[in-house]
Parts: sequence; C-alpha cells; structure tokens
Amino acid sequence: MHFFDRHFFLHRGHGPRVSERILNRAFAAPVELIGNWNNDSGAGVDSVLEVVVREADGSTPTPERQAELVLAAAKQTAPLGATLYKAEVPFRNLASEEDVVGASRQITEAVTSPWVVLSSGVPADQFPEAVARTARGGAEGFLAGRAIWSNATALTGAAMTDYLTSQSVDTLAGLRESLRLGAAHSTCS
Repeated sequence: MHFFDRHFFLHRGHGPRVSERILNRAFAAPVELIGNWNNDSGAGVDSVLEVVVREADGSTPTPERQAELVLAAAKQTAPLGATLYKAEVPFRNLASEEDVVGASRQITEAVTSPWVVLSSGVPADQFPEAVARTARGGAEGFLAGRAIWSNATALTGAAMTDYLTSQSVDTLAGLRESLRLGAAHSTCS
C-alpha cells in the first residue's frame, strides 16, 4: 500500500546516521533528505518528519480515506523516532468534531514525539477550527504558511505590506488562541 507522496526529513547530525538511501528503503515512496544541521546549530530538534498522504495513483484521497492514511502513516513512521512529527489535519477537517478529535488522539497515541498539524488541505478560514480540534486530540502546535499569508499574493505594494503586517498578524494570533483553547480542552493526558 502506498501511504506517502514524499517524506521530508531533517537530521541534526548526531545520533543514528540517516541517509536518503536508508529512508527510501523504509518507505514505499520517495524520501527527500532536506537538510543536515550542524551539531552546534542550537536548533534543539534532532529530526522533523512531515508526511503528506496521497493515493497510489497520486490523487487526493477522500476525507475518510485521507484520515485512514494519515493514521496508518503515523503508525508506520513512529519507529523512526523523529523529535517532531508534522501531520495533515485528519479528514481535512471535513468531518465531525468528534471524528477529527478522535483521529488526532490516535495520532498522539501512535507517534512517540510531539506533533503539529499542517495547514495543507484545509481552507484558510477553517484552519483555526482545525487547530482547536487537533489540539483537543493532542497536537501540540501548528505549521501554517498559506493559511496566514496566501491572500496577500493577490495584492501588490503597500496593500500587500499592510495585509502582511496587520491581517496576517491577526490570523497568526487567532491560530495561537485556537491552539490554546483546544489544548485547554484536550482529551489526552
């Protein structure tokens, strides 16, 4: 079964030796080693693993299938021991709160490290709710690019600058609040 479109792996140079050859043997799809950090980098993170799921033919799975693949990927990659795991929002947040929280809880149980949710696949206006739901299930943070700044790409000059320094800042603050509220109501111990 093909779970992954591509794996991105960062490694900080100490601990087990990691190479693309080793990672490619471990997975059914290509792995891209995107960086080696110097031991003295002070980054505080040994490895970050991001998994984005697709069907074997490269198509985007249905929300239900996507949740199945996200959970299977978390279980399959947990033995790699990444210090931070990045996962897509289960169901792309297109299911009930109970289903998204429950799937997030299963990710929390599967991985051995803190994990964060990606904004990928979730409309920007729905991402705050997705952050709160996944935090209730144990996600400890979020990574969001386009969910914060994508609307600025339609603007130019001062309008773009204004958007990035006001609306994007407000969006980020809202996401942080969603995370705080979700974590406060976490169903995980």
